[in-house]
Amino acid sequence: MVYTAQTYSLAPDIYSESSRNAFTGKAKRGNPIGAFGAAWDDMGPHSELYWLGWSAVAAFSWNNYNPRFVEEFTAEFMTDFYGPKVRGMVDVYQDMNRLSNFWNRSWDKVVNDVPGKGDTRASYGNSAGKYAHPRPLSKSTLPSPVLPSTPVLNVRPVYASGKYKELVDEAKKMDQLATSVIYRIEENLSRAENNRYNLRVLLALTRYLRHHARLFIQMDDMENNLQTAEQKAAVGDAKSAVEALLFAIRVGKNNIYEREKVFNNMKAVFAETRVPGYLTREERYFGQEPIIIFKHYIKITLFSLKSKFFIDFISRKI
Repeated sequence: MVYTAQTYSLAPDIYSESSRNAFTGKAKRGNPIGAFGAAWDDMGPHSELYWLGWSAVAAFSWNNYNPRFVEEFTAEFMTDFYGPKVRGMVDVYQDMNRLSNFWNRSWDKVVNDVPGKGDTRASYGNSAGKYAHPRPLSKSTLPSPVLPSTPVLNVRPVYASGKYKELVDEAKKMDQLATSVIYRIEENLSRAENNRYNLRVLLALTRYLRHHARLFIQMDDMENNLQTAEQKAAVGDAKSAVEALLFAIRVGKNNIYEREKVFNNMKAVFAETRVPGYLTREERYFGQEPIIIFKHYIKITLFSLKSKFFIDFISRKI
């Protein structure tokens, strides 16, 4: 068999010229009796993301030279798969890949507490073979937004400096891009004659990817408000300082609300074709960190607001 695989991501794979050349190159060697196009949906992504790749494997495995260009094949696939009335789906696929790539590289990768002990197969090897030694396992996480320290509400922002500042700046662009993709998918839902469920899966994933971008934006927004609180406290304006702290809490609460709404929508859409509990088995892939970060932050900050320090601070300054 001529074998190729699609790697999992949160976007449909784009069949590139290099992918085609690698695949057809294998087909020219030896005497293969067939082709095998592999893809996995047990790591979080939906199997609906793989139709373009599966179609490409089927098309190019029996005829290496027709169609001659990958772009030609991809454009024809969109018409065949969704119907002739859809518009701009190649751009949607490409833009979703940009969003998925941002999602994947924006997390901090940290080694698990007990690495390489065989709690998952990933520590022992992959389809290419067994590792010489068990490899450390890692998880994805992000730092919590900074908390103000007493007695003068000092803050040292995390998301306004270093690599996180660059991620915040990029997240603003990803937010706009995701919104554009959402509009385009919504428009094509009314045009598509075939496979409308596929578009609904793409829509649910894009909303999730947009939420991830907004996570960085709102982390930064929270810290900006904490800096405002510090500045107001420094000049004795306790009322404005507390207002800024409360506004930071509202930003966090709004993000938690959006996250639960987006994630529940994604689970509902996936559940139409997945077994119950499909997403909950791989929590590490979709990540629980954002909701933990914000709930932890809000709990501590609310406690601080009710603490004797704030009561004394306000009574002295107002």
